[in-house]
Amino acid sequence: MMSAPGCIPDNPPVTVPPVTASPQASKIQSFTASASSGKAPLSIALSWSVSGTGPLTCELDTDGNGSVDITITDCPSAGSRPTTLVSVGTHAPVIRVSGPGGVATRTTTITTSAAGDDRFDIDIVPLEGAGAYQSEIDAAVARWEAVIHNGLNDSVLKLPADYCWSKGRPAEDLSVDDLAIEIKIAPDDGPGGRLGSAGFCYATGGMPRYGAINLDVDDVARLRASGRLVDALTHEIGHVLGIGTAWNFGGRTLLVGAGTGDPRFSGPVAVAAWATLGGSAAVPVESEGGEGTADAHWRESTFDDELMTGWLSGPVRPLSIVTVASLADLGYSVDLNGADPFSTAPSMRAFGLNGERHEEVAHVELFNPQNRP
Repeated sequence: MMSAPGCIPDNPPVTVPPVTASPQASKIQSFTASASSGKAPLSIALSWSVSGTGPLTCELDTDGNGSVDITITDCPSAGSRPTTLVSVGTHAPVIRVSGPGGVATRTTTITTSAAGDDRFDIDIVPLEGAGAYQSEIDAAVARWEAVIHNGLNDSVLKLPADYCWSKGRPAEDLSVDDLAIEIKIAPDDGPGGRLGSAGFCYATGGMPRYGAINLDVDDVARLRASGRLVDALTHEIGHVLGIGTAWNFGGRTLLVGAGTGDPRFSGPVAVAAWATLGGSAAVPVESEGGEGTADAHWRESTFDDELMTGWLSGPVRPLSIVTVASLADLGYSVDLNGADPFSTAPSMRAFGLNGERHEEVAHVELFNPQNRP
């Protein structure tokens, strides 16, 4: 039957099926390790660049033993994660990327060799006043020796007269295995002033070998009374090891943006460790504070009560995986598994009862090395 003139036929609308694009294939552009060889334990960063229709999931077998160690949902197109290879041999870490566009895998290879029995040793040279605080000094040394494993080559330092800024000292040849630190605890400017000075004075091959810590006895007495002296000493030994003092020393350029409002530490193992805490890009470094604080500590507003920020805040001051990883970037043999539990989540942080910063432990003069081999 024909429709009446001017009327629209009562036919159903034509439905055009949507055009569905095929998902982009999952691809791995690169998968690399920050070091291809070294002595065990060897801490490295595994870095990747991937693409494909998301969401993507990345699975990492960090030592190539056939087991998935890390799973990252919503995997970023570029990222990294740290790992420590503790056994000797050839390791073949694997990344597996999966998404709507399928699965891709890639392997990289790292070789680790035996380190021998030479553990890393920190030898203390006690000067004025240090003997009264030996137990706290020993505890601070033990904290670092627990995470730094392999020793450095024995070295004979030819120290000139007045070395480490101590007037009246004669020149001498000093055998060092692996790091020697002189500690002096004596009157300075009284309680609440400058805590003292710390850093390394001499290095070989870019690695600190001799350093000094000079502290005001009045401030040390207060720190002991409040139960914070071990952490303060541990913090200052960290500077002698090179944290904040050797970042751009010995051919390194690990500190970027120094003197700006956003300095960062770019060492690949520390950056990968920072990613495990939810961070992105390079590790935030302090831009505020007094002399010796900016450009030499982790950022207080981000890391809060971590040991190597510029302030002694919180009831517990963890030695985080970022700090341990930064030592690997400096050239030390470390085991990341020795780091303390740590989170940057506000609910996991202790900023003080009133949310205020505590004592600025970094109110010290950081030495510039007297030699630059």
